Amino acid sequence: MNLINCKNLQMHGITVQNSPKLTVYISQSNGVILNNLKVLNPKWGQNTDGIDISGSRNVLVYNCTVDVGDDGICMKSSSKKDDDSVQLENIIIAKNTVFNAHGGFSIGSNTDGGMNNIFVTDCTFDGTDIGVRVKSNEGIGGKVSNIYIENLTMRNIVNEAISLSSTYENRQVGRTPDNNVKGEKIPEYFNFYFKNIVCTNAETAVDLSGLANSPIHDLFFENVKLTANRGFLAENAKNIMMKNTQINSEGNLFKLKNAENVIYNGKVVK
Repeated sequence: MNLINCKNLQMHGITVQNSPKLTVYISQSNGVILNNLKVLNPKWGQNTDGIDISGSRNVLVYNCTVDVGDDGICMKSSSKKDDDSVQLENIIIAKNTVFNAHGGFSIGSNTDGGMNNIFVTDCTFDGTDIGVRVKSNEGIGGKVSNIYIENLTMRNIVNEAISLSSTYENRQVGRTPDNNVKGEKIPEYFNFYFKNIVCTNAETAVDLSGLANSPIHDLFFENVKLTANRGFLAENAKNIMMKNTQINSEGNLFKLKNAENVIYNGKVVK
């Protein structure tokens, strides 16, 4: 289902199954409610995203169930020529359940149109590859800010409970990541708020991978409890504040590289 330029659209009680590609795709729309949808694809289905919201405003995704082969509920934003406004904003993702997926809640990889004011709450991610997944790279990156994520339950997470990457590997063949790029459309993630989140088991608790000249910055964690084999990884990041946060890992709790002002329950991590 590819729905473009819609206004005041409501979809309720629909099952969409076995799509060959992106399953429910909302683009350039305003005033959309997706309620009680079931989106079901085989876990081996490449690019079979569940629900994608692209370049839209004022969208509610509520009480949906997603079990797919790629990202579960994903935000996308591509820039328009001669238009500097934020292309995706005012989004609420609430009371959804995601099973098999590359990411339970995802952002990217196209973020060059900008994203602002996204609220994710009361969701369950069970068996997803990554719980919260933010991904982009040079050439398709932009500002992503004011992201509020709270009241999440995550379990059986294959890789990271929370992952923010500015060096996403979905790039042209033969290109390699450059952690000090200076071109246009560079990812910048800031003002992310994580609150009341529990992950009972994952491979990695948190993995932040920014760029040297565009570090991930101003992330806030409160009442967060993550249990994983590996702890908190951060490269090219700064101003990470954790309050009443518990990270349980088998190895080192923190592994930092070019990371500044990382504070864990009142103590600076070095």
